[in-house]
Amino acid sequence: MGGAPSLILPNLWLGGQDVLDSPEFFVKNNITCVLSLGPAVSISICLTL
Repeated sequence: MGGAPSLILPNLWLGGQDVLDSPEFFVKNNITCVLSLGPAVSISICLTL
């Protein structure tokens, strides 16, 4: 799944590997946990900001 992520519910984003290497996106949107099930990154990460 490529392209930009979409905010589908409050605090729930879907898709968009365009921002995987962009810590600014995660900080700007207060995203602290990521679950990736695709081939680009197959790990779960949680960040302490």
